[in-house]
Amino acid sequence: MCGIFAYLNFKVNRERRYILQVLFNGLRRLEYRGYDSAGIAIDSSSQCCSDGEFALAHPLLPPLVFRQEGNIESLVKSVYKEVGKINLNLEELFSTHAGIAHTRWATHGEPAPRNSHPQTSGPENEFLVVHNGVITNYEVLKETLLRHGFTFESETDTEVIPKLAKFVYDKANEAAGRFSDDVHCEIWCGWKEGGGVGGKDVEVDKNVTDAVRMWSEGPQKLLCDNFVIGDSKNGDVAAEIATLNPLCCSSVPNVDKHGRNCNSEFIMPSLGSKLVLGDFSLKYISNHVADGQVVTFSQVVLEVMRHLEGAYALIFKSPHYPNELIACKRGSPLLLGVKELTENKGNGSAFEDEKFLSKDDKPKELFLSSDANAVVEHTKKVLVIEDGEVVHLKDGGASILKFDSNVGENGAFLSRTCSVRRALSVLEMEVEQINKGHYEHYMQKEIHEQPESLTTTMRGRLIRLGANKSKSVLLGGLKDHLKTIRRSRRVVFIGCGTSYNAALAARPILEELSGVPVTMEIASDLLDREGPIYREDTAIFVSQSGETADTLLALEYALENGALCVGITNTVGSAIARNTHCGVHINAGAEIGVASTKAYTSQIVVMVMLALAIGGDTISNQARTEAIIDGLFDLPSLQLRSPRELVDCHKLSWNGVTPPPPPPPPPPPQASMAKKKRNYNLQDSRDVLKLDQEMKDLAKLLIAEQSLLVFGRGYNYATALEGALKVKEVALMHSEGILAGEMKHGPLALVDENLPILVVATRDACFSKQQSVIQQLHARRGRLIVMCSKGDASSVCPNESCRVIEVPQVEDCLQPVINIVPLQLLAYHLTVLRGFNVDQPRNLAKSVTTQ
Repeated sequence: MCGIFAYLNFKVNRERRYILQVLFNGLRRLEYRGYDSAGIAIDSSSQCCSDGEFALAHPLLPPLVFRQEGNIESLVKSVYKEVGKINLNLEELFSTHAGIAHTRWATHGEPAPRNSHPQTSGPENEFLVVHNGVITNYEVLKETLLRHGFTFESETDTEVIPKLAKFVYDKANEAAGRFSDDVHCEIWCGWKEGGGVGGKDVEVDKNVTDAVRMWSEGPQKLLCDNFVIGDSKNGDVAAEIATLNPLCCSSVPNVDKHGRNCNSEFIMPSLGSKLVLGDFSLKYISNHVADGQVVTFSQVVLEVMRHLEGAYALIFKSPHYPNELIACKRGSPLLLGVKELTENKGNGSAFEDEKFLSKDDKPKELFLSSDANAVVEHTKKVLVIEDGEVVHLKDGGASILKFDSNVGENGAFLSRTCSVRRALSVLEMEVEQINKGHYEHYMQKEIHEQPESLTTTMRGRLIRLGANKSKSVLLGGLKDHLKTIRRSRRVVFIGCGTSYNAALAARPILEELSGVPVTMEIASDLLDREGPIYREDTAIFVSQSGETADTLLALEYALENGALCVGITNTVGSAIARNTHCGVHINAGAEIGVASTKAYTSQIVVMVMLALAIGGDTISNQARTEAIIDGLFDLPSLQLRSPRELVDCHKLSWNGVTPPPPPPPPPPPQASMAKKKRNYNLQDSRDVLKLDQEMKDLAKLLIAEQSLLVFGRGYNYATALEGALKVKEVALMHSEGILAGEMKHGPLALVDENLPILVVATRDACFSKQQSVIQQLHARRGRLIVMCSKGDASSVCPNESCRVIEVPQVEDCLQPVINIVPLQLLAYHLTVLRGFNVDQPRNLAKSVTTQ
């Protein structure tokens, strides 16, 4: 739920002021991911950055760390205030520099500077880490580090990571070079059962492996390359020793296969320096230490990763490794952006280990970010970092190592690393998509963008050849799996929040056209219950970001149970997109506002098209299918567009060819900016602005209310839930979406002349039932607001006894796409009038990447 960002300029002269601005702007682009605190880390001197020997000789020049509670602008003010106090030269030039930044959404510890990132290894800032995710075993790691003399200043789970890195670094370098001499080695091992302690002194003559073999007689056995010594009779205890020559021996079943929880200590050869090998075995760096080499940055991070459990994306910085950054991830999003400041040789550059962008001395700028929003203004050449990968940025190059896919019971990586070769990809987004333009807020912009987002969602997927010819749907990502879906025992929609509501809106039409039972699951509830998922099921995972933590865990659960897994996301290359068998991208464009608007309507449209693709090709469904396809074509015009633009919308999808997007309107002259903006909206968005003003007037009436009930039924039960959710999350007003059929089972007791109640009663199969609900609420003097189809005001609200919102009538399965827009506008205006932050609601973040 946090945002992490890094900027590394290689052989590109940049002032400290410029570096700060790049970091601040990166955080601004990520602020929707979390905004209760923020921080950055930069180097204190250009000399310590450019000269590695200088850095080693001057340990009192740690990186500068700035952390502040509040939003990004609070951090900016704090940094410049602190810079003034310490007389830091903002004009100082850095030919090479690595800076990191973080914006936080609190999970462990309250919003406060001490809990903000970067988290540090200690006062000297030897290791710095920014982190997005949750470390689930941080308490165990913290206890171990406390035993080794470390102190903790924060309540975060992240702080164990830089301290663990320092522990690994110190112990590894302490051992460097000592294996070359004759040493005295003592192996001490304690058993859980019996309380006995045994040990044996062994003289080591250049080969520790012989010493281990001499000691390990009787029931003890050797395990793999880190010499786990276990006792088959006395339980799960072991000692581990770093060795010169890796061996492969038979495993011991009762020895912890993760090399942890062994309650054993190992005394390193010479000087009796101790390591707790049950907790930290230094498995990956042992060979390099044995050769007398100083441990590398990547070796330290690989060892740290081996002990972390949970989901994370991390960026490491250390003065021990000037001008270097390391990024790694497991379960949380992270990407690398590459900007070469020389002649462009193409976007398809591939790289393998240190062969990518290395040793050529060409100036470059490298960026690491939680998502593409913070990178696209600098470069479109990116690499999406995958789970288990470690990306080492050094000397202008990028080295990538990846753990093998074997994972232990607690999520720990077991196997060695290997180098990776993959190609850069090109972002298909523009900076304009992530700017507010002439709108005051992102949420307002994204509500008004829905005609364009719906058109893009349907482009190339709807085929309508003519009035008397066939109409069909083409979903390329599903075409090879449609037969399997049709044969499914059932379809299971799985999602959270708005994505769940979108799936709920699409459930009736999927059941109607496919004849397959459809069930709904909130991802967290499915996991809590361990609900049954079968091999014959099709599980459809709906997530705007494609990174929602609970949905990802539910996906893992469904894959383990053998179900066909389908993804519906808005993010190409996301975890759900990569790990499902097939899927559909909704192509709604970047959505920055925390409250989802255009993604919701695009999700509904995609799932309606999915229903058409699965069950719309039968003779019995032909008329219904064609009516829905016609309705899909008309949706953008009914939301915002004028009838004249409808013809162009049809042409976009006739033959499946994707034309270039229409050019944006020319910018108005600066002198009359406000007037031109107002005229542009009135001319091209005439219908929605009329509705917009109605919703603003309604919001003025509701501004002081403490609660709002929204009743819906059938397709519009989802509309009630989603509308109430929007009011709840941005306007901070209690609101509840209620199934109208349940009104008499409790909610009716709340009705009086003061409580505002909104009833969605557009024409569909449930219209007469909703009329009855309105009559019963009116009989109890309910304060009613009714949403109805155009022309139905008199039938739903006789004698003008309630306030009416009239909306266009469309096919019933598409009505939720129309009906939600007034409620989105109502939530927006309520929030503005109540003085709250529209785009960054209290305590919420856009991508829920933690449980």
